[in-house]
Amino acid sequence: MYPGRKDLVGAATIGSIAALAERCSAGAPNAAPGFTSRPMGPSRDLFEIWSDRPIDEAARVKVPVLVIRGDRDVFADKALASRLPQAKEVVIPDATDWLPYEKNFTELVRVLREFFSH
Repeated sequence: MYPGRKDLVGAATIGSIAALAERCSAGAPNAAPGFTSRPMGPSRDLFEIWSDRPIDEAARVKVPVLVIRGDRDVFADKALASRLPQAKEVVIPDATDWLPYEKNFTELVRVLREFFSH
């Protein structure tokens, strides 16, 4: 997604994700047992969100919420935190929607620990 940005994630992680995708592909000879394909699930959710038809009513959430996104995440709804009554938003620099696999994942862990310790 970011041509020329080879520093966001390591080659070993990319290889692991590629291998997992291969095992989880419908009809793959080495697919995981009991694999269920949802080809339009997440894509449909994104389509609805981007078409201004939210899949839920964020304003009904009444508990503290932590919204974390990477500053390079092109999929995140940047207005989500503003629609949640008790939301705290944290934007992690130099990160995408694959943050748990990227170099700044330790910042994600730090933010989560801080949130859950209160």
